[in-house]
Amino acid sequence: MRMATIGPIHSIPEPMPQTRTQAASAASGDLLAQAQSSNSHVVKKGWDHWLIIGPSTVTTRELRPNEYLLQDGNPIAPYWFAERLRNEVAVADFLRAKTTIPVPPSRLYTDGGLLHLETERVLDGIPLSDLIFTSGKQVREAAVCAVDAQLKETILPQLRSLRRNHIGSVDATIPVFPPHRIFKKDRRSWPRVASQGQDFVLCHAGLNEQSILVDPATYKIVAIVGWECAGYFPPHFELPLWLDSLEASSNVYEEAEARELAFFGLTTKDLVDESAHKPAT
Repeated sequence: MRMATIGPIHSIPEPMPQTRTQAASAASGDLLAQAQSSNSHVVKKGWDHWLIIGPSTVTTRELRPNEYLLQDGNPIAPYWFAERLRNEVAVADFLRAKTTIPVPPSRLYTDGGLLHLETERVLDGIPLSDLIFTSGKQVREAAVCAVDAQLKETILPQLRSLRRNHIGSVDATIPVFPPHRIFKKDRRSWPRVASQGQDFVLCHAGLNEQSILVDPATYKIVAIVGWECAGYFPPHFELPLWLDSLEASSNVYEEAEARELAFFGLTTKDLVDESAHKPAT
């Protein structure tokens, strides 16, 4: 894994005027190429953050209150934003110390009163999604097959060897919050369930084609990113989302949601509907 080195805190440029689609993947690749070739920053806005892509770093920046999305005239506060960023750094540090899983270094800092997560750019890899969405069938299938084999042979066994008797982050000060597929509907925290044995394994909880960076020539995994929702959970919380045929099916998420809620003795009817989104306070 060839990475640029995190340097001094750079000044954050003013924001410029993002569901998983081929167009989104291509746009992401274009941004990365533009940032690297122009030696400058490229900025894009997500629903809960700004993403600043530089030649050597990728920085996720907290939104200012006046940048929140509006619904019915009310600002929508991002869900679990600070906790997710704290969790990402904690998990990355933990994995770099305990495993050989390729995880780029990252750090948290505050600039202008806003929380930032700065991660070293991986210079020798592209998201698996770029190959899935922009290549022919033969390349796409070869890439997914190679990644699937590597995950099953080296990555997942290491994650599953990290066991604990209660769920949640590697950092016990971070509350237990659900994966994206749940907290988009319900922003409550989860109870810190415990067991008699070491029943819970470390899960990425979002291991899809966008979080796996590969060498485009060999399909070797050079980095795993996006650990913001990672934590100790039952093994079935880790869905094989890198298999594009599965990711394309909404049934995968529906079945996963039902299993995850059942673990807490809940059903989808017990979720607090956040589709209307409570106003930010």
